[in-house]
Amino acid sequence: MAYVVTTEYQRSLRKEWIRHAVLAAVVAMLLGLVVMHLDGSWWDYCYHDRFAEPPTHQPSATLLLHITEVFVIICLGASLWDAIFESLKAWSIRPLLSAVDFAEMLDISSTILWYFGSLAIVKTVKYLVKDHSCSTHPNSISGHNNFFMFVILSLPILRYGPPRLTSSRQQDWKWKISYISLVVVALWQLHRTYFYGYHSLRQIVYGAAFGVVNHTIWVLLLLKHRDMLPIISLILSVLSHLGCFIIAPCCKQSLKGTLIFLPLWVLAWNHAHKVKYRLLLP
Repeated sequence: MAYVVTTEYQRSLRKEWIRHAVLAAVVAMLLGLVVMHLDGSWWDYCYHDRFAEPPTHQPSATLLLHITEVFVIICLGASLWDAIFESLKAWSIRPLLSAVDFAEMLDISSTILWYFGSLAIVKTVKYLVKDHSCSTHPNSISGHNNFFMFVILSLPILRYGPPRLTSSRQQDWKWKISYISLVVVALWQLHRTYFYGYHSLRQIVYGAAFGVVNHTIWVLLLLKHRDMLPIISLILSVLSHLGCFIIAPCCKQSLKGTLIFLPLWVLAWNHAHKVKYRLLLP
């Protein structure tokens, strides 16, 4: 039983976004292949030796990443925040339930599973390539560049219309402010990634290219084969984590994220598909 696309925003983006995303993925793959075959120590040069001179600037990279994650959550839940506040003020869950679109929630939770599955692939490739430039552990693909490229490109596609409780203009401004803040923090973090010596240029290009290609595959599934995305995301997450733990025992972060959001995926699946495709829950 298929569920319907509920947002005009996605419909209006569909043709243009797919064409540009495919073009960007082709360019990213070609760039990655070119860089792979380029010699020259400057591609693997670390701008700063962070082990000899540890960065003392604040905020820390970890704090900036958490701030970015907060903005991502705000953008993903932008269509529900007013309903949540209305429910809290009314001491009732009815305003929230009336605004919840479980098809939307399934898209979002499937995307999160997809990302953590792709993160497990990144960690596996890092371990196989064994490029230790700028680090004491395998570091061949910049995970930060992969993350920021994926979320910055993907969030506009997951921008859903507001519920009935709020005006479109008011909700639009909230989303835009959150998204612009996310981009600013992401650019700051990416600047630090190179100039503070966390990654070489080669690793940064690989991370950005992986993020663009990852986004393109995801968006083709979402906009062309939306019904298949939840199951494919789940399969990708399971298989990539199995492979990661067999090849590279360093997947706790991505596995923890997957396990946190898996119950949301199950809940959304059950409500979006009703009884016919019910999973796990009675």
